[in-house]
Amino acid sequence: YILSYVFGIIDEKSARKHIKRTIDRDNGHLTTGFLSVKHLLPVLCELGLRDYAYMILAQRDYPSWGYSVVNGATTIWENWSGRDSRNHPMFGAVTKYLFMYLLGIRQPKGGAGYKKVVISPVFVEGMNTAKGHITTPEGIVSVEYAKENGKATVKVFADEAIEAVFEYKNFSSTFSGKAEFTVEI
Repeated sequence: YILSYVFGIIDEKSARKHIKRTIDRDNGHLTTGFLSVKHLLPVLCELGLRDYAYMILAQRDYPSWGYSVVNGATTIWENWSGRDSRNHPMFGAVTKYLFMYLLGIRQPKGGAGYKKVVISPVFVEGMNTAKGHITTPEGIVSVEYAKENGKATVKVFADEAIEAVFEYKNFSSTFSGKAEFTVEI
């Protein structure tokens, strides 16, 4: 259903229903092929199933990214069991989700070269803190947040050459350099 949605074969409502049902049936474990896995977590966020995306990411038993971590992986394995090659980027697509959704670092639609950046983190149940940065041709963009008592304190940084905007729900603020925002979640 992931690729069917990505290619516009099924609509959002149908995709949400079938994907949610499949994830529930499989107890939050990965069941996609390698062509769909790179789309899985971002599509779940787009469909409003962000807690499902994090549930899949946080799994520790087979098959999952966490399974490889608890079994000593330092690279992304070629397959979920860890047999064969132990360095394959196709399952590494999870990093897009980490940076673009959990940290919320994105270029605006039609943007290129990170001259403009939108920071809009996706807060999920089970992840109370996050921290990361990217180095772009225009400089560094970083995000760090902590959740507590229904609020999130978000510390952001964007080099001065970057037009940066922090967005969350109906709140939007342009910033340059360091800034801090507290939002209700």
